[in-house]
Amino acid sequence: MRPHPFFTLSISQFIFYFSLLEDLAAIVALWLSIFPKGKKSHDLKVIRLYLILILIFAALRVVLAYTIRNNLIVGTTWNHVQFFLLLYFFYTQFKNKITSYILLISYLTFNIINTIYLEPITSYQKNPVIFSGFVFIACSIYLFHLLLVKMPVENILDHYIFWVNAAILIYFSGGFFVFVLDQFFQEFKVDYNFIVHAFVAVAKNLLLGKAFLVNAKYSNQQLIFKRNQAQVME
Repeated sequence: MRPHPFFTLSISQFIFYFSLLEDLAAIVALWLSIFPKGKKSHDLKVIRLYLILILIFAALRVVLAYTIRNNLIVGTTWNHVQFFLLLYFFYTQFKNKITSYILLISYLTFNIINTIYLEPITSYQKNPVIFSGFVFIACSIYLFHLLLVKMPVENILDHYIFWVNAAILIYFSGGFFVFVLDQFFQEFKVDYNFIVHAFVAVAKNLLLGKAFLVNAKYSNQQLIFKRNQAQVME
């Protein structure tokens, strides 16, 4: 009896198909950000832009991989774009300009030093990913603390910020783990790091989609409450 074709895939083929699943999860999350009714706050619009850019950069990676056979610059550029977008998202939550500017200047300074002395721009730069991991894991933990202390709803699971923050924390915790242990993975001569990264990316995108669903549900509940309140006042 011949095995199912799925079980005969090579590691590179498995990574390719799993990366497609990552993009599919981003498409689902983007669809959920557009069609469910409900008022979208400014921070959710930032996350929607984030999902759009995920798909644009994914398309660029595929195009460059099949044309010039080198898409490393796309991955490096995406890491920078991702940092700026998510840093702005956390700024919308904390409203702390000084901390945001310090983190931004630190990131830019670190990247300049890293590019000149450690990782040339022609290679995939991993150190900025580790730097981003530190920043966003810390920001996510602090935001969870604020949600628990100053929770605007009775159930924290009813607030979209919880799901966005959970997505960011899972993604960067997994990514931080992958890049820190990169040398360990290389000893096995198998791209386990890409498999783990793709897995947490899928989880992140699905959680972002959940955030839009929760926001739509909560917005509709608020709208119904206001309508009922207006009828009572009449």
